[in-house]
Amino acid sequence: MITLDDVPEAVACWREGQLSDDMLHGLLLGLLATHEVDAAMRHLPDDVQGHFADHLRSSFDNDSPAECFLSFSSTTGASSLPVVLVRNVRAWLGRRTDEA
Repeated sequence: MITLDDVPEAVACWREGQLSDDMLHGLLLGLLATHEVDAAMRHLPDDVQGHFADHLRSSFDNDSPAECFLSFSSTTGASSLPVVLVRNVRAWLGRRTDEA
């Protein structure tokens, strides 16, 4: 699992092409399991914040029940995303929409 201290290295690897968008998104999504969305996003460079926010919106801003989201890992296979994580992301997205 990635920590906030690991974010600069993960972003550098992504910028150098060592991580795909999906890999970066998966790592950053892991941060949201242990940190508030606002706190995690503050640790991202502005361009990565926008990139990740777009990913979150395209993935979670829909009518699918929070219980239906899965995460895929090459080591552990498919697992359910924590419902609270999905709800926290949706609340954050809602606040961003309200602030716009």
